[in-house]
Amino acid sequence: MTKRFAIGTYAITLAIFACFFLWPIAQILQGRFFDQDGNFTIAFFLEVFQNPIYLEGLFNAFSLAILSTVMALLLALPLAFVFDRYQFPAKKLLGALVILPIMLPPFVGAIGLRQLLGEFGVLNALLIDIGWMNETQPIDWLSGDGRFYGVAILNALSLYPILYLNAQASLANIDPAMEEAAE
Repeated sequence: MTKRFAIGTYAITLAIFACFFLWPIAQILQGRFFDQDGNFTIAFFLEVFQNPIYLEGLFNAFSLAILSTVMALLLALPLAFVFDRYQFPAKKLLGALVILPIMLPPFVGAIGLRQLLGEFGVLNALLIDIGWMNETQPIDWLSGDGRFYGVAILNALSLYPILYLNAQASLANIDPAMEEAAE
């Protein structure tokens, strides 16, 4: 009975996977590599590399991915190291707060980032208070060229908990005897 149940569960899971994952991918690839007459073509694929707008979008996507990953690593690795190696008061509470962004929807992060870096945000208020910025001409850090960096910061702040959890698990699994031998 349990073998039948396992096979049935596996078959249902496979059918759902095929229906909601494989079939849409096949439809996308069919539209990308076959023309309206059903003939195989790579013209649509080559268009991505010939059209400057598509190339710019591809370059921006890769740049955003690289910058977001580097910034997330710069946040996650030191946090994972500190939380793994040191004991300090309220470590459990701070550990829960560190992974909080993984539980929040992305728009919450976007609203928070807007409150921090917007034209009337906290950063500008601080710079005006200490006299480093003119009150009549505040900088909107998220407009124009800053928009790219704002999205990169938002991605990094949203995704660093994933890197943090992986790095912390890796550091926790290091054998202390190996560290002593390395010293």
